[in-house]
Amino acid sequence: MTGSILSIAKIFAHSLKFKFKHLFTLPSRPRYINLSFTYICNSRCLMCDNWKRYKDEPKKLNQELTLKGYEKFFSENDYWLSDLRNIGIAGGEPFLRSDLVDLVKLIHKNFPKIKIGLQSNGLAPQKTADVLRRIIKFYPDISLGVSLDGIGKTHDKIRGISGAYEKVLQTISEAKKAGVKEINSGMTIVADNFSEILEVKEVVEKEKVKFACFLADEGEYYNKQSKNGLDEKVKNSVIKSLKEFSGDYYLDNLRLQLEGKRKRNLPCYSGWTSLVIDPYGEVRPCVLRSDSFGNIKNSPLSEILTGEKAKAIREKIKKCSCWSICEATTSAIIDPWDVLFWFLFYADKKNFLKQYFSKLENQT
Repeated sequence: MTGSILSIAKIFAHSLKFKFKHLFTLPSRPRYINLSFTYICNSRCLMCDNWKRYKDEPKKLNQELTLKGYEKFFSENDYWLSDLRNIGIAGGEPFLRSDLVDLVKLIHKNFPKIKIGLQSNGLAPQKTADVLRRIIKFYPDISLGVSLDGIGKTHDKIRGISGAYEKVLQTISEAKKAGVKEINSGMTIVADNFSEILEVKEVVEKEKVKFACFLADEGEYYNKQSKNGLDEKVKNSVIKSLKEFSGDYYLDNLRLQLEGKRKRNLPCYSGWTSLVIDPYGEVRPCVLRSDSFGNIKNSPLSEILTGEKAKAIREKIKKCSCWSICEATTSAIIDPWDVLFWFLFYADKKNFLKQYFSKLENQT
């Protein structure tokens, strides 16, 4: 317990450095990188149009970064990548690239202490399990995120694939057999599945999988700009379901914001401590913004992150108020002062402390 308290104190003290950089729009070495490894996708999701990219522009597939491109990026940016804590590999569907194992091996070789996570739609259980077994031989701590957006036909409809629900459950089962120790499941809340939040939670937790849910986002990352808004009836139902998560900082604040009881007070550190690199090498601050700091094919991070263009984009980010799970959670780890305020005045403290100390132990 004493060690955990000291770790918390260290985190809060360390956050002051990032607050200073945020205040004066100074560049920072990233701690979290989301690699969009490919836009190839075998799903047909209602809330994401990535699967349409190469149907509309097939020649663009040839512009995706090769393994040599990633190798060059990692080798030429030692200093600017020296604070990395986590690399997430997503898509599209990253398991559709034949060199996924080689990418994970490359990352682990260059950054043996960082955590690597894979994101999947779970539509290819056996292929996914085979890839995971190969990875676990050299990196047993790989984590897996699998999307589940409803029960049975609800998930199938949202993902646009018949039988998708059963394939996701099979993927989870096969991943556990392969030896994956940490599996997470994310549910995108839309008008078709809002009433099934707690049912999905029950299903995945029965499988010993951590559950999370979030509203559908829009932006370049999803190749979709249209609004995925919820009407009043749906919103009230979501609020009711989210009351079950009073010890979860992200989900409880989502509820409070939907109720109009809290605004986002957490500073956004996207573009400072977290980055998204798309399949073509464009360095973006987050999954929602189309702005690019620059391209890793053409320039090192020392130029990309310190230039006037990057500074101008970060100035815009200071005004952002989204509550995307990818961005809010990493910002809360970097700058936990809003977490403290929420904990003191809003949280179910017993549930929160149980979850927080568990996460803290995993990070230290």
